[in-house]
Amino acid sequence: MQYFFHINGRNVGPLKEDEIRQLVSSGRVKKDTLAWKPGMKQWAKVKNVPELLVTFPELEGAPKPSSTPITMPRVEPQPESYLRYQQIPVKENQWGVTGNYAGFWKRFAAAFLDGIITGIAGGLIGFALGFVLVALGTRDPDLMRGIGNIVGAILGWLYFALMESSQTQGTLGKMALGIKVTDLNGHRIGFGKATGRYFGKIISAMILFIGFLMIGFTKKKQGLHDMMAGCLVVNK
Repeated sequence: MQYFFHINGRNVGPLKEDEIRQLVSSGRVKKDTLAWKPGMKQWAKVKNVPELLVTFPELEGAPKPSSTPITMPRVEPQPESYLRYQQIPVKENQWGVTGNYAGFWKRFAAAFLDGIITGIAGGLIGFALGFVLVALGTRDPDLMRGIGNIVGAILGWLYFALMESSQTQGTLGKMALGIKVTDLNGHRIGFGKATGRYFGKIISAMILFIGFLMIGFTKKKQGLHDMMAGCLVVNK
């Protein structure tokens, strides 16, 4: 849910549910306040928008929705046109992203936690795999090491790609730090894009880790692998 509201002569938004609830509670958004969201043909009063009436019981008792909405110029997304209300910070929304970009050190901390998690998981799986190989009569250390490396690479790929394309939109480390991965439109990415982002990290590391250091200097806090995959990492 993301709506714009016409308050005190200006368009405010896009606002999420918790932000709208604050404005409803404070009386800034009322039944007669004009509202609009992408997909609506034109502006309409809050009391004529069923979704808002159902979501915010504070507005109970409003008349039944009218079939005649209020006509106002349609809001078209522009880089500098999305305004936030008072304490709600201004955020760059030309791509539809509603969160601030996650900085270098927060992402570094998340990666550190993920390294610990995958290291422990890889050690346990490697121990179990080694036990199975020995039981099957395989004692060649080079062969066992090669199989272990392959299994470790697959484990890391699936961990990052599956979790970043899931509903959590992030690994356990990212979840702990309150950040998530999105596409350039602020939407959840698919498994294919998450896979491309993961293997893009190899290139970011190969060039003396400059691809990772770019996070601290680029406008949208993107590493080279983020740019290659068309992704952003934002605060929830």
